[in-house]
Amino acid sequence: MKNKFLIISAAVLLLFIFIAIMLKPVYKQEARRPARAVKGRIAIVIDDWGYHLNNLEIIGQIKQPLTCAVLPGLKNTQVVAQKLDKLGFEVILHLPMEPKEKYRLEKDTITINMRQPQIGRILDQDLATVIFAKGISNHMGSRITEDLNSSRMIMLEIKKRNLYFLDSFVTAKSICALLARKMSLRFAKR
Repeated sequence: MKNKFLIISAAVLLLFIFIAIMLKPVYKQEARRPARAVKGRIAIVIDDWGYHLNNLEIIGQIKQPLTCAVLPGLKNTQVVAQKLDKLGFEVILHLPMEPKEKYRLEKDTITINMRQPQIGRILDQDLATVIFAKGISNHMGSRITEDLNSSRMIMLEIKKRNLYFLDSFVTAKSICALLARKMSLRFAKR
């Protein structure tokens, strides 16, 4: 009985060894390339400034570069833009543009049926309230940023004023990057 137990134990052990050898994964040693170092850049943009003055006190405590997108034509727009500039933050115009969804639109929102002279007048008026603006981003605007004609007219006006365009990228169908590249307009995307 003892011999049978030893023989069975040895057979089971040999079977496990055989199975382990047969099932052992074979790994090829591939030559590993060193990871390519890529210089990254990050920009922090806070939208929708101008509705109130509540955040002006705390924003002064931030000691990092920051871009603030200020909505035009609001009660606090000019004060906010001046204070942000004084604190050393980059100020951009957060230009209201027509979305596909039905929202309450800001005053003088650029809509798909507008022509270039009207867009130019709105931009002049908005830039007069968002002083120190170095660029423009879209506030909402999913309908506009998908429309070639509307986006082209806006970008022509932006380029005339030597500003850049930051696409808030509110729609995956935005044509702004391609259009800006074709027009040699300074451009960034969220």
